[in-house]
Amino acid sequence: YSATLVILLFLIQICNENWHCIERNAYRIFIVILLFHLPVVLITAKQADDMLNNRIPTDGDDQEYQRFAINLMHGIFWTNTIALPLETYNLDLTTEYGTELKERYGYEGYETFEKIDYFDLYRTPGFPLMLAMSYTVFGSNPLVARMMLGLCVWVTAILILHTGKALKQQYGLLAGFLTSVAFLQLFVFTGIVNLERILTEIPAVMWLTLFGLLITHYAHNPRRVLLVGAALALTAAIFVRSNLLLVIPFLMLYVLWLRRNLFAPFLLAIIVG
Repeated sequence: YSATLVILLFLIQICNENWHCIERNAYRIFIVILLFHLPVVLITAKQADDMLNNRIPTDGDDQEYQRFAINLMHGIFWTNTIALPLETYNLDLTTEYGTELKERYGYEGYETFEKIDYFDLYRTPGFPLMLAMSYTVFGSNPLVARMMLGLCVWVTAILILHTGKALKQQYGLLAGFLTSVAFLQLFVFTGIVNLERILTEIPAVMWLTLFGLLITHYAHNPRRVLLVGAALALTAAIFVRSNLLLVIPFLMLYVLWLRRNLFAPFLLAIIVG
């Protein structure tokens, strides 16, 4: 990250603060960094999957999202119940809770359909739907979920860069560039964000960043499609992680900072969402 900062400062000097020169070369550097990080992200997902023996942890929320997603795949509407043979869910049965599940259901035993609660509404549907769609296309393998989360990190980095550029301030692109690189470094090298857990934080950040990008573009180019897209992105973020409702007041402040006359359309986007 420090090396990237030094390169950008050097770039500003050699371009003699010519903005088009800086922008063009910053994009080139960013593409190289992205191409480097894509295989790193995917390899990280594979390593996390190997560490857990291609299983979903059962000591947290991971296994609930997994059970929702697998049940959706098999047409069992919206339930966290063990409604299929236990092995179908690819859960880690070596933990205390996993052992309890195995003793209760066995590999072939499961609850009868009469006992299934089809409407477990305490989880929002966004993340299980993302998992279910990925599993439907690529198979219900935990590695697929970890690869999907890794790609969400990669896409978020791209969105951060373009959000900085969309601010249309002199060094907005460079601010987005540095923030994006910092985000990738946080994921790849610090271990603060990892792919062992199948949780909502990563996709929620991606959808929220997409909202920021679209509403920033709308501030400078008020087209209805951008507003609708922003509303859908914010809706997706909240459907993935419902406590993001708490950040809406801060998003309002951001919109007011962009342009005061955007407050009413933004409020409409929230209501529609």
